[in-house]
Amino acid sequence: WDFSLKEILQYTHFCKASTTIDKYRLDDDDAMSLEKTSAKDYSPKDRFILRSRFTTQYNIKSCPLDPYASVEYGCGLHYTANKWKYTAGTDIKINKQHKFTLFYRYQTEDDDDEPNGHLLGMGYQLKF
Repeated sequence: WDFSLKEILQYTHFCKASTTIDKYRLDDDDAMSLEKTSAKDYSPKDRFILRSRFTTQYNIKSCPLDPYASVEYGCGLHYTANKWKYTAGTDIKINKQHKFTLFYRYQTEDDDDEPNGHLLGMGYQLKF
């Protein structure tokens, strides 16, 4: 069994942006006409997030599979965002340099930018 705890302090800067929103209306003759145009400005913002991840992995002797499970919690340091990620997967060892990863992840998001979600993922690792 392998256990690990990883602490990450993440900083993200979002630049100032503006966008134009056009609203169209469908007339009785099935013709589209522009109803309203509005502009929306987004102010720049900085986000600091503290993320903690606990992982456990089991190494099966003479088997290319290494199953693992992890839980990760991320919280905003100066804004209200709480995110949990639950992951279960396996590493598939090809040889000492090549490895594939297959996983399932469920994540919760308490933010407007990203909804709750289920993820299936795969990865490849090459060691030099």
